[in-house]
Amino acid sequence: MKTKQIFAIGTLLISMLFFIACNPKEQTLNNLQEFTQNLEQNNQSFTEEQWKSNLTEYDEISKRLAAYESKYTLEEKETIGHLQGRCQAIFLKHALEDGIDDFYKELFHYKGLFDGIMDELLKK
Repeated sequence: MKTKQIFAIGTLLISMLFFIACNPKEQTLNNLQEFTQNLEQNNQSFTEEQWKSNLTEYDEISKRLAAYESKYTLEEKETIGHLQGRCQAIFLKHALEDGIDDFYKELFHYKGLFDGIMDELLKK
């Protein structure tokens, strides 16, 4: 009895792996889901290099999705759009936060510059 169960489970697992390997359309959608989940869970700890790597990976997944666009159902397309929107929002948020940091750094630089000019101009 155990041998039959093990054989049945083994056959099922092999069938599932074969289905996934032979269905790149579904695998690409799964990749986007996993990528989105990783991005949402870990984005606070990414280095700048990891942000660049994630952006490259996102672009590659998007290209693969575009290759199968005509094969996706309307429901799958809606899911893809939703996931892509979540990813793009995270990328945008990072870019804005990064930009604000740069703005503040420049602002303090110019404040110091202005203070230095004023100090020299107000010397008697």
